[in-house]
Amino acid sequence: MTKAAFSLAVLWSLATVVVAQPVQTPQGAWLQDDIKWLKAPKKINPKLRYGRAAIIYFGPDHTFALIYAWVERVQGKYEGISNGDGQVVYMGSWELAEKTVKVKYRLVSRTVQVAGEQLPGPFKEDIARIEGAVVLFLEHSFHRSAALDADVVEYFPHDEH
Repeated sequence: MTKAAFSLAVLWSLATVVVAQPVQTPQGAWLQDDIKWLKAPKKINPKLRYGRAAIIYFGPDHTFALIYAWVERVQGKYEGISNGDGQVVYMGSWELAEKTVKVKYRLVSRTVQVAGEQLPGPFKEDIARIEGAVVLFLEHSFHRSAALDADVVEYFPHDEH
């Protein structure tokens, strides 16, 4: 086998493995990548950063959430949703469809009500694309943020037993 033929065979087998890989199902909370992080006043916490962000959540039971909120972060120690600031919350469901995730969701709450707006709002349908370790949704890229899982789960109704 020539060197060129061997190289071609290796490339072909790598391409076959890549194509054969199943699409990873996104799970948990995903934080928007292009957040404009601001610094908290030094007397509050010199390491604290905060920014307005979108968070998407894919639950194991196919529940879906899109939350617009302020996120607080101390690099390497803490990342969480600020409970005292404005929030807009959409809830719905998701399903895997080849290399995309179909989501169906609607507005269920917002901190500051809009006059005449009826909640829950009408359903919307969108597509999220999975590209490696990134989810692309609503013209933004999102990365996995396990630190936000517990905060997001608090938005879902809990069964009281």
